[in-house]
Amino acid sequence: MSFRQFLIVFLQLGVAHAQLAQDQTANVTDLKALARKVQDLLDARCIACHSKDGVDRKKSPFMADLNDLRTSSSVKLDNPGTSLLYTVLVEGDMPLATKAEKAAGKAQPDSVSNEQIALLLSWLNAGAPNLEGRPVTAAPQLAENGPAAMPAVAAPAAEVRAIVSPVQEEAEALQDLYTLRSEDQADTRWISIAPMHNHVGTSESQLELYRLGVRKMLNHLSTAPDIAKFTEVGRHKTLFRLRLRDLGWDRDLWEKLASHYPLYVGTDASRGLQASTHTAVPIIRADWLAAEGMRPPLYHDLLRLPKTQTELEHRLNVTVADNIHHGEVMRYGLNPSGVSQANRLIERHVTGSHKGYYWLSYDFQRQDRGRVDDRQLLAKFPLGPETFPGGGQPLMNGQLAFRHAGGEVVFSLPNGLHGYYVADVAGNRLDGAAPVDIVFDEAKITGRVEISNGLSCVRCHDQGIKPVTKSHDVIYAGMNGYGGDALDLLRRLHPGDAAVKAQMESDTLRYLAVLKEAQATLPGFDPAKLPGKDNVLGEESCGPLADWFDAALDLNKAAAELGLSRKDFIRLLDTHNSPAIFTNRVTLVLNKHIVDRVDFISDFPDLMQRFHVNVRARTDVRKIPAVGVPSKLVHRRPVAVHIATDKRVYREGDIPLLTVEVAEDCHLRLLYQDARGDIAILFPNQFITNDSVRAGKSQLMPCTNPKKPGDDVAIEIFGGDNGKVFGMERFIAVATNQPFADNAELLTALRSAAFADAGTKDMTLAFTKTARAISRAARVVTVGGETNATEADARTGFSIVTIQTEPKH
Repeated sequence: MSFRQFLIVFLQLGVAHAQLAQDQTANVTDLKALARKVQDLLDARCIACHSKDGVDRKKSPFMADLNDLRTSSSVKLDNPGTSLLYTVLVEGDMPLATKAEKAAGKAQPDSVSNEQIALLLSWLNAGAPNLEGRPVTAAPQLAENGPAAMPAVAAPAAEVRAIVSPVQEEAEALQDLYTLRSEDQADTRWISIAPMHNHVGTSESQLELYRLGVRKMLNHLSTAPDIAKFTEVGRHKTLFRLRLRDLGWDRDLWEKLASHYPLYVGTDASRGLQASTHTAVPIIRADWLAAEGMRPPLYHDLLRLPKTQTELEHRLNVTVADNIHHGEVMRYGLNPSGVSQANRLIERHVTGSHKGYYWLSYDFQRQDRGRVDDRQLLAKFPLGPETFPGGGQPLMNGQLAFRHAGGEVVFSLPNGLHGYYVADVAGNRLDGAAPVDIVFDEAKITGRVEISNGLSCVRCHDQGIKPVTKSHDVIYAGMNGYGGDALDLLRRLHPGDAAVKAQMESDTLRYLAVLKEAQATLPGFDPAKLPGKDNVLGEESCGPLADWFDAALDLNKAAAELGLSRKDFIRLLDTHNSPAIFTNRVTLVLNKHIVDRVDFISDFPDLMQRFHVNVRARTDVRKIPAVGVPSKLVHRRPVAVHIATDKRVYREGDIPLLTVEVAEDCHLRLLYQDARGDIAILFPNQFITNDSVRAGKSQLMPCTNPKKPGDDVAIEIFGGDNGKVFGMERFIAVATNQPFADNAELLTALRSAAFADAGTKDMTLAFTKTARAISRAARVVTVGGETNATEADARTGFSIVTIQTEPKH
C-alpha cells in the first residue's frame, strides 16, 4: 500500500473571482463586454496622462483606443503576465497622480484594485480583443494532457524578413570595405541594427525608427563641425558605415569604446576586417551604444567633456560671471520647475566658439516644511548665485544672492545638435545620477526616476529647447518691488515671457533644422515650423534603441540577438547541452519567462560559439566603471527551475505525476495553492526531509519512500465532501542556491502574501522575495562579529503550473 497525501481543495470565490476564472480560460463568450470593461478602466484610471492630449507623451502607449494599445510594445500576448501594461499595475508603479489630482492636494492616487488588475489580465489572456470582440490572437486553451500551448501571435509583416546572422553581417562588412579606397579603410567602422531587424515583432515602422535613432545618436555623440552622413550596408541594410573623422573621433577613442563592448564575436571574415581597419572590434550594435555610450562614463569620454563646468565654459568661450554682471544674458525664473518641485532659474549665453547657445539652469533643493531657507526662494533672492564655479564676485555684493544646489547645461555642439552637462553647485561634473531631491524624471522616460547626463537629456529635449508655455517668469512678475541698481540689473536680465519664449522657439527651430539635415526626422517634417498636429516630428528615436538593450529578453528577442529564427533557436536549445544552454532552455522555452540582460551577456559567448560554425567569442572585455550611486539593486541571477505535470486536468482519485527540471544543484520547495488561496508545502515532507536536488530533470512525485523501501510518496486528488468543490489550483516550485531556514517561517510568509487571497496577482515578486528572505537567514556568515552581506544574499527562482480539478463523472 503506497502512502498518499490527500489534497483537499476548496473554492470560496466571489462573483468577481468566478468571472475571472471564466474569463481567463478560452471559454470567454462575450469578448465585446470584456473589452468594454477594460476600456472603461483605462478611461477612468489611465487616459488622463496616456492620451494624445495628455500630459505624459514620453513613454505611452496612448490608451484612447484599444486598437493602438493591444498591438503596442506594452502588450505581450505570447506571455501576457510579462506585459508592461500589466506589470506596472501589479508592482504599483502606475497610476501616477494627474495634474488635477495634484492641484486638489492628492499627491498619491488610489491604487488599482485586485479585481481591476484581474480584469486586465483576463483581457490579455483572451487575446486582447477590441470593442468589436475581435482578439489579436486566440486565447490559450487549457489542454487535457500536457502544458497549454503558447498562443500563436498574429504574424506581423516583419516575420517574413530574412535572418541576418553575425557571420553574414561580417561578410557584408568585409565586402563593403573592399569598395573603399585603401586610405579610408583604417578609418571605417560599422554600427549594426541586425537584432531589431531579426525580431519577429519589429514592424517596418519600428525598424525605420531605429534607423532614425542611429543617425541621431551618432551625431549627438559627435564633436565634428558638420553633420555626419552614413551609408547603409548589406542586403537588408542592417549596417551603418561611418568614418571616425566624420564624428571627430580617432582610433584611440574607438578602442576605448570597443574595449567595453561584450557582444562582438569573430568569424572567418574578421581577420580581413581587423587587418584593414586596425581594430579587433569593427562592428558595434546600435542598441548597446545607445544604452552605454549615451550614459556616463562613456558619454563623457566620447564628447570629451571636462570634469568641471569652468573648463567646459572655457572651451566654448563662455564667460558666465562677466555676462551676468553686464546684464548680457537672458533669464527666466520658475516655481516649480518641470523637473523638480522647487525653484529653477534658467539663463541663456552665447558661445564664442561657434556662435551657439549655452542654456544654464540653477536648480534648487526641495525644502522640508518648517525648515525653509529663504535664499532658495527666487522671489526674495533673485540675483544669484552666491558664488560662481570659476570665481567672480557675486551680484550686488551678494545681498540678493540665491543659494542653489546644482545645475544642468544644454549647449550647442559644433554640428548644431545638443551636448549636455550636469554639475553640482561647485561646478563639478556629476558622473552618476543627479540627486532626486534636486531634479527627477517623474515620467521615467529612461526607465528610472534619476536623471543622469546624456540619454536622459536627449530623450527629454527631443524637440529642442524645452518651452515654458504654461508658466510665467516669477522674478519678472515681482521685480518692481526692488529699486535702484537692483531693479536696473533685473530688467536687463529678465526681458519678460514673450522675449524668452521667442528665443526658445528660435533655438528650437535651429536644432530641428540640424536634426532634419542629419536625416533623423520623419519624411515630410518641416523644420521651419514647430512640431504639432500638422507637422509631426515623431517619437524620439535614441530612446527606443537604448530600451532594446536595457530590457530583458524573451524567447523571440534572444533568438534575434543570436542571429537565429525562433524555430531554430528552440531546436538548438534541445540538441545542445551546456550550463548556459540548459538555463536558457528552462527559462525561455519551458517557463516562458525572460532572461535579464546581464545574464544573457554572460551566456552570449557560449551560445554563439555552440550555435554558429567558426565563431569566436571575446575574452578581453573590460567592465564599464560604475559611477555614482547605483539606482537599482545588485543583480542576482535567478535559479532556473521548471515544474511540470503529466496533465492539466485531473479528476478525483488521480495521482499527478510531478517532474522538476533545474539548471544547477539547488534547494527546492514544492508548494500547493488550492482554489481558495491556501498554501501548503508538499516537499520536503515527513517522509522526504532532504530538499536538495541535482541539476537536470527528475521525478519529484510519486517517488520512493526512503523511510520504507517498497512504498511510494505520492499525492492524490481528493474533494467533494462537506460541500467542498474542485477548481483551479497551482503547483509552485521555489528553488534557491542556499538552504531554506524554516518551513514554518516560509508558510507564514506565503500565507500572508497578498496574492494568496484569490490568486489574482502576479506571484513572481511574492515568491521570489519570500524565498530569498527565508533562505538568506540560513547562510549569514559572521566573521569577527561582522556579517558578510555578500555571502548572505540568496539567488532564487520559481516555476508555476496551473491545473483544473474535477469530481468523478
